[in-house]
Amino acid sequence: MNRLPPDLDEKYFSQFRAAVGQTERMMELLASLFSGAAKTAAATGAKRIGSEKDLMSQSAFEIAASTYYNAFKQGKLAFPYFSIERSTDRV
Repeated sequence: MNRLPPDLDEKYFSQFRAAVGQTERMMELLASLFSGAAKTAAATGAKRIGSEKDLMSQSAFEIAASTYYNAFKQGKLAFPYFSIERSTDRV
């Protein structure tokens, strides 16, 4: 996941650039990337949040943003990741 959702406009990026170094403002911008439905508990360490098929979905962006937001808010380290589902069939 190396992209932000396509519906974010240039205004968001301008606000982001202006907020660098302002922790509270950066947290507000991060919180704006997820809805209450995507809210997750703060995780410590690695946290699987989906598989490769979920990677570019809107919900994946929201869950990742929520995971980071809650971890930062509680002073924890979190590393959300997506797994690769491999076939168990052997040739």
